[in-house]
Amino acid sequence: MTPDEFLFKLQNLPPDTVLTATHLAALLEVLKPTALHAQAQVVEGNYDTYPNSKIIGEDELGDWIGEAVSTLQKWRVSGKGPKFIKKPKNVGYRVGDVKDWLDTLTVSSTAESHVRLNRLETVFSGPLPYFVPFGRLTALPFFDSLGLDDDEIEEVVFEYVEHYDDPQKNIAAWLYNRIPVEPMAELIPQLEEFIANGADVNRIAKRIFGDEVIEFDTAELIAGYQSGDTWYNELLETLLDSGMDTSKVANGSEAFERVVSNRKLNSRLQTIVPNKPIQKPKRDGKL
Repeated sequence: MTPDEFLFKLQNLPPDTVLTATHLAALLEVLKPTALHAQAQVVEGNYDTYPNSKIIGEDELGDWIGEAVSTLQKWRVSGKGPKFIKKPKNVGYRVGDVKDWLDTLTVSSTAESHVRLNRLETVFSGPLPYFVPFGRLTALPFFDSLGLDDDEIEEVVFEYVEHYDDPQKNIAAWLYNRIPVEPMAELIPQLEEFIANGADVNRIAKRIFGDEVIEFDTAELIAGYQSGDTWYNELLETLLDSGMDTSKVANGSEAFERVVSNRKLNSRLQTIVPNKPIQKPKRDGKL
């Protein structure tokens, strides 16, 4: 989730939502990059002064980084360039995405350059605040922690989750960043398209939680989802139909366990009682 997405979700909270001092402090940390860019004076033609949310065309991007438009078009096919936005008639680039991409190319040695070029597709977004309640091992995301009082919060940690220039390169990371801000009903057709184009639903994703790098796959992510979204079952069924491996999941949500158990039961029943072809009666009514 980017700071802009976080702000959008924050703006759509119920008007009677209570924010503690700890939540407000976390908000300032999350929204600080957005505020800094908003305060900067925009100079026409100086793309570094543009706000991160501004969208520019490929001609402007080519002028900015000194590359031909044809090169940018090749990058979009190969996935080597900055993230881009598909519009009805053309494409656009968010200034913030371009700045992040340029930052990954800034190196101090040839060896570092080689490493970074091989890591272009794995970039961490953030920061996202997580709240650790007293006496609990599990940290709560910001929007799940709004019911906590200040005296119930032990600490706040900020998490960074990797995202990819091409979402289908890592379904787990893509879903992690999209589920908080997009209804599952809208995610499912996109997910089906990615899978149809060869996306691996079992590829491992990474996140930075405090000082620790944590790995997770799609099943572990979906298994822990607690929301009452009515499209959850269909999203889960889509992933299971695509070969999602659930063997690593230790304690999934009730909804997750119910769907997975039903599928396993149906699979066993089909093995024990295979579907036999139905004999059609002959014209005289006898078999």
